[in-house]
Amino acid sequence: LAENLRAWKGPRDPVIFLDNFYYDVMFYARLDAPVSVVNRWLPADVMKDSWPRELFDAARFAPADSARRLLLPDELEPALCGAQSSWLIGPWPVSAAPAWLADQPPAYQSGTTALWHIVATAPATRVALHCLPD
Repeated sequence: LAENLRAWKGPRDPVIFLDNFYYDVMFYARLDAPVSVVNRWLPADVMKDSWPRELFDAARFAPADSARRLLLPDELEPALCGAQSSWLIGPWPVSAAPAWLADQPPAYQSGTTALWHIVATAPATRVALHCLPD
């Protein structure tokens, strides 16, 4: 999955992780920019020793940037609308993800993880994401 992401991703395409932090993807895809992570960021999750806690603690060192990196589920669609092309990595099969994602076939799937290419410039995609008119 990471090797395909590295081969297909454009230099300005953001990468967004859904409900997990895929440490190995960062390394094997050779990502040179921080990713955004969509999670509910519940207090119970960020209080225990876990990847959400690690990211939540790290956000204190770059608070201005963390608003773009630690996303709530309702911030996913606006983040996707703001880029021409984005890559999502998340659980497969789709469970708690937005309904529009369940209708989108992954560009690549490996075990319980999928990679989706979201092209927000496509009219049908803009409608599905509820993008505001330009």
